[in-house]
Amino acid sequence: MQLGATPYAFHALLADSLVGGPGMRHFITRLGSQITTNGGLQTSAVCLAGEVATGGGAVTSAASGGQINITASRPEPETAGSTPTSWRISATNVNGPTGTITVQAFVVCASP
Repeated sequence: MQLGATPYAFHALLADSLVGGPGMRHFITRLGSQITTNGGLQTSAVCLAGEVATGGGAVTSAASGGQINITASRPEPETAGSTPTSWRISATNVNGPTGTITVQAFVVCASP
């Protein structure tokens, strides 16, 4: 077994359960726009047509006294029974308006 094989196996099992059957074999991480603010923000990373979101998160940094608080990290759409196609991040600068925070959402997408 190669290092890193386990996470891909986990994503494959998750993707199979999301689409109701086997077949998801290709995985790619897609990035959203990088946003910098001294307040709060929401940003998303989106899968391409035909892809399914299997997970996601954010890459963050703070400067000049900013302090990040991730208030939400979730798939979209949030409608029960829908297939997720993006990942949304909500964040605030706890010390705002002092300093800045920078957030970039990412999503792991699967396709057949």
